[in-house]
Amino acid sequence: MTDSRRQGELSLQRSFTQVGAALAALGILPGLLASGLLSGCVRDALTCGEGFSKCALVCADLTSDAANCGGCGVACKAGELCQNGRCRCPPDATLCGNACVVTASDPANCGGCAGTGGGQACSTNQVCELGQCQTSCVSPRSTQCGRSCVNLASDVNNCGACDHPCRDAQSCHSGRCTHDIVAACFNTGQVVGIQGETDLQSTRARVGSFPQALGSLDDVLLVADGIDQRLRQARLDDFSQLPGDVRLGASPNHIWVDDPLIYVVNSLGNTLQILQRQTSPANGGLQLSTIGEVNFGPVSSPQAIAFTGSDAYIPFWSGPAQVVRVDVADPRAPAVTRVFDLRDLDLHPFDGGTTYARPGAVAVAWGKIYVALQNLDPRFAPGGPGMLAKIDPVSESVTAINLGADVCLNAFWLSAADDALYVSCAGKIIYGPGYQPLAVDKSGVVVLNEREERVSTWNVACAPGSAGCIPPSVGRFAIFNHRLYLGDQAGGRVFVVETLADHQLIERRGHNPVNGGPPLLACPRDTGMLSLVIDVIAVP
Repeated sequence: MTDSRRQGELSLQRSFTQVGAALAALGILPGLLASGLLSGCVRDALTCGEGFSKCALVCADLTSDAANCGGCGVACKAGELCQNGRCRCPPDATLCGNACVVTASDPANCGGCAGTGGGQACSTNQVCELGQCQTSCVSPRSTQCGRSCVNLASDVNNCGACDHPCRDAQSCHSGRCTHDIVAACFNTGQVVGIQGETDLQSTRARVGSFPQALGSLDDVLLVADGIDQRLRQARLDDFSQLPGDVRLGASPNHIWVDDPLIYVVNSLGNTLQILQRQTSPANGGLQLSTIGEVNFGPVSSPQAIAFTGSDAYIPFWSGPAQVVRVDVADPRAPAVTRVFDLRDLDLHPFDGGTTYARPGAVAVAWGKIYVALQNLDPRFAPGGPGMLAKIDPVSESVTAINLGADVCLNAFWLSAADDALYVSCAGKIIYGPGYQPLAVDKSGVVVLNEREERVSTWNVACAPGSAGCIPPSVGRFAIFNHRLYLGDQAGGRVFVVETLADHQLIERRGHNPVNGGPPLLACPRDTGMLSLVIDVIAVP
């Protein structure tokens, strides 16, 4: 790799000529990838990976393990969570004496801590409902569990059934315990769950070697491994692995689930792979089999997938800048029906230089197809502003949208929600010795309305004057309840940005938060290497 490439600002896209080259610009060298030295997970019974400490015969995450919270053998009390190495009550619970209780339904502390917090102990013939002692449960959604009135559809302590609590950072949705957000740590082989809005994190769990793309179906987490080329399955509630691995192509970069079908874009395998679920989810996992495939030819490097009806749109990162339309009406015989050429778009190159579109992510909004263009020069540095391509599926016209070099370089991921299109920008990265980033310029989020006007922006950065802060570069993100959970490609963090009713963006978890806190440390840092949050999904 040349000196100019080392100092370049190559975006962390997963589909370069080889996986090692895709990550080399951030210090994750091909040799280390091949040797497995970046995998920070438990390789044997005696070795613990990054972010874990050896406690007796187990490897524990001292930041979130309730049995080893902040230190080996330091156990939290019943009902407490471990967050950032400290025991605390869940967000819906109150510490009354030495116990965490839900005062809305606890008959011993109904409406508050009895005697000290404005609450009371209900008499033996009463129940507690919504913080009030009464003779019976009266709300139409309430179920009596002991002397508590709860909603089994949403109560994390009685989820789906009485006395069925959800684990640490889970939510109860429709009577099922699940994580709201799941992030994948490429360099350590781990996944971590996040509870939406409260931003609590679960204990990290290893699923495979190098998780590259995530998806979910029912109560199963799907994990595409970028090195092992396997689609793995794990339970969404505790990330325990399930049987039923399926062989994938090289560097699976994106998963799209449309039950009973699962679409996987293999970026180095140059294919679209279509799998079908054969049975209903069960303890044995999903039974998946490949039923169709499209081979796009060498070095096409397909990146992601989005749908309008039975038409799939897939950008090609390598070769001529193209987006293909694939008819999947018959998933057993998918066929390319149109190729959109992006080479004639005005990419507004800096100083009259040469730049290439490098299309990556794709999304559908307002009946149109939008494609993120990284807009890189021959050294793989941003050669122009962050751009989008817009494809009209009816007229088949292709136009360009300039996101503005003042806020966005290297457009990376995009998603439509709340009548807006959100675009993340990885930014321009300047490297120092050892491939450590010294600065990242114009990384953040741009929000467009239906008229494709820029209505709001947010740029990520370390706090002014902070020491030891790795400059962040945001990549993939997920949207949950008007909050963007943005994966960091440089320091293993997840930044949380709230979108208000007028689409204005407010940083809630980051280095410059407003009424919030620090970024979530989703992926542990590996000594000498950068932690890579490679994918983030919201669980339906």
